Amino acid sequence: MPRSFKLEEGISTMLWWQRYPIAGSGLIIVHDPPGKKRQVLLLEEKKEKLALGKPAGSKSFPMETRLESENSPVETLWRLLEEELAGTMTADLEISETPRGLYQLVPGKWLLVFWATSHTGVTPTGRWDAEVSGHEWNDLAEAVELPTLRQGAKEALRDRRDGLQGRICDRCEVPPLMKQLLVLL
Repeated sequence: MPRSFKLEEGISTMLWWQRYPIAGSGLIIVHDPPGKKRQVLLLEEKKEKLALGKPAGSKSFPMETRLESENSPVETLWRLLEEELAGTMTADLEISETPRGLYQLVPGKWLLVFWATSHTGVTPTGRWDAEVSGHEWNDLAEAVELPTLRQGAKEALRDRRDGLQGRICDRCEVPPLMKQLLVLL
């Protein structure tokens, strides 16, 4: 069951992050086009990492695995902006200063999620790394129910849809696409 957290005044957020083995950072980007439903930017995962609940072909918001050389999840977030969004839309983004949620993708692997708003709804163009492609805006309410979401995406997207900040999700649902792969293994 998800819990809530609050970053208390005077406590370093770095200390708070160190309480969990953060395996990566994620960024849920929404856009509110006039007269339309709220949109969320999704992409397709091209590289499989089953140990993190990520089959090739699954859909997700931008997520990036933290490298051992990175001192904090914020460094991972900056690399995510460059690699998964190719730096093309970053000037348009208003990114939350503090994390909005923490999700255990698989046992012992936690994703720290930040929120962002795109004011123009620009779709990223340019160089994408070999791990992602197919960036597109999707209706946020419908995106939560996509059967092709990677592990952890559903819970984080649902929290964003519902405006629930400060969530700690101890157990993320294994999505249908991942269940199919596990049966084959």
